[in-house]
Amino acid sequence: GWEIGVGLATGGSDATSTNDTWSDTSFFDTGDIRLDYAYAKHDFALGTADLEVIAGQQKNPFLSSWVLWDSDVRPAGITLKAEAGGFFGTIGWYDVYNAGNEICSMAGAQAGYGFKTEAINGKVAAAYYSYEDSVWKDSDMNGDGFVDYGDSGFGFQIGDLYAEVGMPLGEKASVGLFADYFKNFGATGGAGQGYQMDPSLDASSEDSGWIAGIGLKAGAFSLDYAYAVIAENAVIPYLMDADFGSGLNFTDVEGHRIKAGYKVTKNCSISLMAQFAEALEREGVGGVDLYQLDMSYKL
Repeated sequence: GWEIGVGLATGGSDATSTNDTWSDTSFFDTGDIRLDYAYAKHDFALGTADLEVIAGQQKNPFLSSWVLWDSDVRPAGITLKAEAGGFFGTIGWYDVYNAGNEICSMAGAQAGYGFKTEAINGKVAAAYYSYEDSVWKDSDMNGDGFVDYGDSGFGFQIGDLYAEVGMPLGEKASVGLFADYFKNFGATGGAGQGYQMDPSLDASSEDSGWIAGIGLKAGAFSLDYAYAVIAENAVIPYLMDADFGSGLNFTDVEGHRIKAGYKVTKNCSISLMAQFAEALEREGVGGVDLYQLDMSYKL
């Protein structure tokens, strides 16, 4: 019942990106390879429930959208997962950041239900992430690139509601819908507090966000569309998707993401993604358009 997992990835130490730029600093310079995750997992049964205990740095155990959690993020800590009769739950404690004696940790819990029939399948889940907030309070941390949130009472206590549903459209086609709403209950303070990219806004009024999307698959082709709105204090910018809103300081952003893909062979696929983002509340800030062409090969 034991599994030991170890993964390697390119890129730097940033949790939200494994990108590596060839010949970035010298002629044909060599890239970095570093530890992406390392964990031990034990599966066991308790009555009618299937349980998992995972310890170490691991792939994200929580069900959510790509806005709230970048797909490259690997939480470090301990997780307990349970599943019985379509119901599932996840709880865990994670060491988010250490800086001297300042420790930021996160306790997370999620409960949900999944179902599948011949006509429809789906999942719904509710989660709560509570971050110990010493990092946000300590002004000395700002020299390490942290945002100064100003108010000593400010923190991140994020609630998340997620749902997805899928339906087949014949033998080789399907459609899927998803939606995610999240709110930071720890966002407190008036004007001049919080992230404050717009100092005229109250921190507590810019505390939520949402995303909704649809995906279509037909044979080897796929097409996805999503629209997202992220208030400036709704999420932690160091953990959200690294591409959406890049160039706009990530939060206080809204926009579209369109992705078209084609599966060339069983193991190889290509995709083209376009993102069109703009500031949500800030005035006089231009938009950012991002285009990405990806080729993926999996053994």
